[in-house]
This record gives sequence, C-alpha cells and structure tokens, in this order.
Amino acid sequence: MIDRETNKPVKLWMIPPILLAMVALVQPALVHFLKWDRWEGGGFGMYCSVDQARLRPLRLVASTELGDLPAEGISWKHSRARLVTLPNTSLLVEELNTHSDKDWVVIDEEGDNASTRSDTSFKRVAPADSLPNDESLMEVEELRLNVYRMTHEGDGRMTVKVLKSVSD
Repeated sequence: MIDRETNKPVKLWMIPPILLAMVALVQPALVHFLKWDRWEGGGFGMYCSVDQARLRPLRLVASTELGDLPAEGISWKHSRARLVTLPNTSLLVEELNTHSDKDWVVIDEEGDNASTRSDTSFKRVAPADSLPNDESLMEVEELRLNVYRMTHEGDGRMTVKVLKSVSD
C-alpha cells in the first residue's frame, strides 16, 4: 500500500504494536483513577500492580514470653531494597542469622524500659547494644523475618499478605 501524497509505502505492520501499547498504557490509568479491578478492561492487570518499596514491608519479629513483638532499631546487613524486591530464602536466612545472636531489650513506644508492663500493644524489642545502660534483657525464643506485600483492591481496601517468612 502506498501513500498518495508522499509516494512512500505505509508501514501497516506498526498498527498492531501501537494499538497494543495504547491499551497497555490506558489500563493503569483506568485502575488508578476509576478504581477498576486490575483485570477489568484490556486485561493488562500485570502492569497495574507495581510494587513500590513502601508496599513491601520488612519486619523482624521476636517471640518472647510477652508474645510476638516487632523489632526496631535494626541495621540491615543487606540493603532493604534487595531484601524485599526479590525475597530469596537464603538471603533472608543470612540476614536473620546476623540478628539471632544479639541480646534484646523490650521497650515501649516512647523507648522506655517496658519489660514489667502487662500491655503489649505498644511494646517493641530493640538490640541491647543500641540502648545505653539498660540491664533488663529479654529472653527471645525465636526470631522471624517476614516480607509482606500490600496490594490495593478494586473497592479501595488494602490487603496484606506474607510474601516470604524465615525463622531461626
């Protein structure tokens, strides 16, 4: 087929890829702005679930006599982005092993020593070496390192799933 104005051949083979790219670009906009389910419409749902770093929490949890308490004040051996982007079991186990020999202290939300209080809703554990002059160490029975994935549902809800979990 030849264009009558320019006398050059029209490249018809470009039409399908261009249409396909347009549908793939419109799909995330429909999901985001019109709150469609990501698989409605063009079916390009795989492009609508971009995992941002903030939607991939990484949490170290200590099982203690007070229950499961999240850890804070941790310095990660590997970069956080590397741990949550492609959570590899051996990498997570290696990271967990760097924390398993530490002594832990229970603190409350303000950072005060909280090992004697009964309410655990605001309690956390922290490495003893990160807090100066604290003598009340907590026995940690088990450490778990969890990588979560948070996804937005079509109706505005957010679901949280454990993507990968390792324990010592």
